[in-house]
Amino acid sequence: MKIPASRPAVKKETPKEEVLYISGHGTNGRVWGHITMRGNKGTGSVTDEHENALTVTCTRQGEELICYDQNSRQYIFRL
Repeated sequence: MKIPASRPAVKKETPKEEVLYISGHGTNGRVWGHITMRGNKGTGSVTDEHENALTVTCTRQGEELICYDQNSRQYIFRL
């Protein structure tokens, strides 16, 4: 009787984490903050010129970072 060979365990690699500093101008004025990216997706917080801190979820698309805050406002940053 032959015992089937077991497959070697495949290690799932997690994307490296990188922190990006972003700044720009939107419809509500200047915004800036830090985003922690894992691959092409990330989260972080931005602050506007009225000192409001907003949590954002971001996706990298080419040379742009497209982010949405908790109020569903969109921010686009050039990398």
